[in-house]
Amino acid sequence: MRSKATIKKLTADDFKLLKTLCSIYGPSGDETDVRDFIIKYITTHQKHWRCKPKLFYGRGFQNTLVVVFGKPRTAVFCHMDTVGFTHRYNKQLINIGSPQGSKNTIVWGKENNHILKGPLQIHSQTKKISLQSKILPQTGTAFVFESKFTKTSKNIESAYLDNRLGVFIALKLAETLSDGILAFTTWEEVGGGSVSFLQNHIAKTYSISQALIADVSWISEGVKAGKGAVISMRDRWIPRQEFVRQLILKAENAHIPFQREVEASGGSDAAELQMAENPWDWCFVGAPISGVHTPKEVVHVNDIQSMLDLYQLFLKHL
Repeated sequence: MRSKATIKKLTADDFKLLKTLCSIYGPSGDETDVRDFIIKYITTHQKHWRCKPKLFYGRGFQNTLVVVFGKPRTAVFCHMDTVGFTHRYNKQLINIGSPQGSKNTIVWGKENNHILKGPLQIHSQTKKISLQSKILPQTGTAFVFESKFTKTSKNIESAYLDNRLGVFIALKLAETLSDGILAFTTWEEVGGGSVSFLQNHIAKTYSISQALIADVSWISEGVKAGKGAVISMRDRWIPRQEFVRQLILKAENAHIPFQREVEASGGSDAAELQMAENPWDWCFVGAPISGVHTPKEVVHVNDIQSMLDLYQLFLKHL
């Protein structure tokens, strides 16, 4: 007989956390504000959780954070960084990752504890991007999209659902998690780097060899909004299919809505797991969004619920 998964219904108060996460400054290479927010959130709320976790950060972990619950069998990797822009010279901006801004999109940066804000200017012939501002930023100042978070009964629209939604799911998962690891990573939007040392630490310390990637995917001809989070069977990287089929069977038996995804390109933190010296089974599980890397990323609330349900199921039964 098939068993139904225990479902935690997300509430309006839960989504206040997502709104806050989407507003925090954290482009690739400068993720400490996000990490510090997560640490403060955990220390404040853990008294209400099923299991009090151990936190590892600081020396040897750079900007990352590893949160360990009980006797872990599975690790969840989710990146904290976002796309954005770096000021070069004379108000010229160069990409961090692949941001999709348009003319007059508002961006903001932090400089000497002050906020700099202004619209983007995209030159029609050269396509070079610059900042419209009376103030000349310091060379190296990073800028991110201004977040205007809106929620309806069906959708949430905001900058940086990629991947503050993954962080949100991890923090909601933490409320009921007895055994598992949450690894908050950096640099994903520029090709990665932190998972390499994190996976080695996790594998050697806890003898773990299976992982889930909590990130967002995209709407496509085969993936629709509102039909459930995706269990990705492959992108540029191909996980061991026996492990993926195991996840699919568990989701089907629990009657949790999900979509199978197959893509030829794209990647995630999983790349460093597949290339690691330690043997990892991994799978990307995430809600699909539209408007990827724009200030107006959109996700269906049903897909957020599906994503959380899947993670609760997998962390309990893997």
